[in-house]
Amino acid sequence: MRFLLCVILGVYPALAGAALTCEQLANTAAAAQKLRDQGYSLAEVKAEADKLEASDQLTPQEINRVKAAVEEGFNGSLRTPLDILQECRDKPSR
Repeated sequence: MRFLLCVILGVYPALAGAALTCEQLANTAAAAQKLRDQGYSLAEVKAEADKLEASDQLTPQEINRVKAAVEEGFNGSLRTPLDILQECRDKPSR
């Protein structure tokens, strides 16, 4: 189950101080889909994402984006990980 945290935080230390990337959001959504397909519930996957708040490596805004990607990836009916990636890339940087 640590798969989701590894996907997000596995490359994050290398970025130290950099913003969450679009690729990380898309990979998070894909990881949520994979966990769903392995039989995990949305509550279990969300609980894993909630652990990010304690990591102190992401801003509150980034955590919210990760949680949204988890939910959208898990549900998969409205937006795919590719959709999430494309939309993220299309948004101007803040």
